[in-house]
Amino acid sequence: HLDPGQQLAVLGRLRTLTRGPAAVLASLHDPNLALRFATHLCLLNGSGGAEVLECASLDVARLEKLYGIPFTEARIGAHRVVTAS
Repeated sequence: HLDPGQQLAVLGRLRTLTRGPAAVLASLHDPNLALRFATHLCLLNGSGGAEVLECASLDVARLEKLYGIPFTEARIGAHRVVTAS
């Protein structure tokens, strides 16, 4: 429940920790934050299933299946952005 500036600051700090001998495991419900900061994802569905993939492999079809709603993808600068449509 952080405001957007604090979300970016905290996740940026966590990402710097991974440049050393550390890994970070985070539970994010915002696919855009995951796309921006993560290298890999574990998509958990409500029936106990899971799919592990690299962020580059995340597409709107997977998000639509996971959340049960349509998504659209766009690029804003260097960032991929997805939104429920």
